[in-house]
Amino acid sequence: MATAATPLYQPSPPTIAPATEDGRNLAEWIQRELQKVQSAFSDATALELRSIHVAPPLPRTGMVVYADGTSWNPGSGAGWYGYNGTLWIPLGNVARGSQVFAASGTFTPAINVLNGFGEVWGGGGGSGGTGAGATNGAGGGGGGYSFGLVTFTPGVGMMVTIGGGGAAGAINGPGGAGGTSSFGGLSATGGSGSAAANGGVSGGPGGTGAGGLLNITGAAGGQNNYSNAGGVLTSGAGGGSFATPATTGVNAVPWFPGGGAPGVLSGANQAGWGGSPGLVRIWW
Repeated sequence: MATAATPLYQPSPPTIAPATEDGRNLAEWIQRELQKVQSAFSDATALELRSIHVAPPLPRTGMVVYADGTSWNPGSGAGWYGYNGTLWIPLGNVARGSQVFAASGTFTPAINVLNGFGEVWGGGGGSGGTGAGATNGAGGGGGGYSFGLVTFTPGVGMMVTIGGGGAAGAINGPGGAGGTSSFGGLSATGGSGSAAANGGVSGGPGGTGAGGLLNITGAAGGQNNYSNAGGVLTSGAGGGSFATPATTGVNAVPWFPGGGAPGVLSGANQAGWGGSPGLVRIWW
């Protein structure tokens, strides 16, 4: 109920005696009272909504209330709330923030957070092992990447899936593919693992992003028998390959997040490396 420190409208008693029902006098009196109401609301500089201690029993879309935050707390303590037909939404400034997920879980937006942005990286591919006649291995592919706007339902949890890094290849075996990461319609597949190193072997292809405003394919892993560090992008970096024992590079370990595994440095009959896991970052 709208109230004020001083009543905005105070009716006057009728000027007509009960025994004299004069229609014209009655109409004039009603007109004067309506003018008072008009003047009172026109001159008002502030309205007060008194705090309430229980939820309205029959809320209607568009209703605005001031909750006391103790006896009745719609979600964010004392303050103004508007009813959207389903929930009481706090009115006022939205607290900005971000959250990073390195493992699968649930993101629950605050009651007055309606949308935000997400970044998703897929897991990097593993590198293959070397065989009896190979001296070095190729790198795994980097995970894909996606960035975009995500719509939230206030207070309702959303699943976050993090793709794992691809498994290391066994001796003379291929590396595993990285897993797919996803959140709110954004997804990024993992990079492919590189093949077992028997002769010339190309690095694993990168994963792909989908569903966002920006979707990037992960960098491919470096080919064996060539000294290179693989590609580095906003998406997962490709794992490097190393042609000789003396070669070192930036991808001696997988680049996080979503980096492909580096190729085996040198030597026959060696296992490969595992790729880096994916990541999801959310901010609002």
